[in-house]
Amino acid sequence: MNFPHFHISFNILRQIALTLGLFYALQTNAQLSSEVNQYMVYQPYINFASASSYETVNGALFYRNQWTGFDGAPITYGLGVAIPIPKKNSIKYTNSTMGISLQREEIGIHRNDALSIDYAYRLQINRSTFLSFSLSPTIRFLNDNFNLTVSNDIDPLLNQVAVSKTAPNFKFGSYLFKDNFYIGFATTNLLYNNIYNNSSTYGIETGFDPKRINYLLHTGYQHDINKNNSIITSGLIKISEGANIHYNINILWSTLSEKLGIGASYRSTKDLVFIANFKLYNQFKLSYAYQYALSELNNYENGSHELMLVYQVKPKKKLIKIRTPRF
Repeated sequence: MNFPHFHISFNILRQIALTLGLFYALQTNAQLSSEVNQYMVYQPYINFASASSYETVNGALFYRNQWTGFDGAPITYGLGVAIPIPKKNSIKYTNSTMGISLQREEIGIHRNDALSIDYAYRLQINRSTFLSFSLSPTIRFLNDNFNLTVSNDIDPLLNQVAVSKTAPNFKFGSYLFKDNFYIGFATTNLLYNNIYNNSSTYGIETGFDPKRINYLLHTGYQHDINKNNSIITSGLIKISEGANIHYNINILWSTLSEKLGIGASYRSTKDLVFIANFKLYNQFKLSYAYQYALSELNNYENGSHELMLVYQVKPKKKLIKIRTPRF
């Protein structure tokens, strides 16, 4: 499908991305939902519009154990698959990508599951620049287990049965990418879902409020040192009502034709993250991240561990003549 070429100043977009550095001076101590250190290893996890930069079937499986040593600390599981839609009777692909993603978050007595059906569409702005958009209808399964045994009954919310509620939601994403550069904007929720108690029963509240939406801005650039070595830098900003602005910056050295990557991240929650990934059999990438707290939290927990396995079918022919940064 042919699209008219649009004129755009990419230098302006790059300047916008560089303003991420202005957030270095910000202080924050609140964690937003869906905290995953290796979002840049498989970006469709936070912004499905980025799936348009992949040429073949791809997916990722991850596990995160946060603040080990704390009882009831967050544990997150996730699975995502994206499939470019082929043209009829052709090995080429359309500009559409379909996907499905599953996620589970466990924090103390709370367990939240989400199932999303993802769709992304890609536009070609010029010969080497693409812009894509995504929309993901989502079903959330909220579970709170108040069936606890305590020494007294002062709190009326305790000693009750587990509560399970289902609610709809949506995610939106946009993603502009060209050779060695990308910038994306996404929301993790267009609606809010809350379980409430009116002293007699539990219910689910769903609605739209712009102040309750979680906003994400992420960007990255790849600098090729030589044929076998490159430096990839990236950053992310999260904005959410009731929490300070959260940001992180990342750098990774990729060598041996992207078969090995070693990097580090700094998070505004005063955390350092060390990342290492390995390419396996040309189709799999295994990535590990360890998060170390620089705050007083380090006295009470043993760090956070995260594993991610990424899969992508090896393309028979390169269809997009550009390289999108991959951690």
